[in-house]
Order: sequence, then structure tokens, then C-alpha cells
Amino acid sequence: MIGERYTLILRHEIVEPATGDKWQLEPPLAICYTMLDPLERSGMVHVINDMLYKMEREFLARMDGNENDR
Repeated sequence: MIGERYTLILRHEIVEPATGDKWQLEPPLAICYTMLDPLERSGMVHVINDMLYKMEREFLARMDGNENDR
């Protein structure tokens, strides 16, 4: 069965304006959602909202230093 996967990635980097060099400050934060059965577009709104909510919770936990309290 073929499914669809959506991934949100948040990266925290420093960029050197003159050279464009980038340095990663933290590991990327990724939220994934895989659908095995296609949904209607209205269902996609729910999926995207849920992914954004999960991203927000993970981001805030990381900022609070509670990365292990999930």
C-alpha cells in the first residue's frame, strides 16, 4: 500500500551573512505524519493543524529544557 508522508522540520542555525556558512545550534526538530488512506481536503486541515500543535508543544518543551518530559 502506498501512503503519503508529511514532515515539518524546525532547524536552529547560525548563518554567516558574508559567506552564507551555516552552523547547527541544536538537532533539528521533526514532526511526521503518515497517511495510508487518502483523506478529503477537510481531513488534511485537521492533520496539518495537529502537526503544528505537536510542533509547538515539542518546541516549547525544548525551550523549557524539558526535552525528556514528553
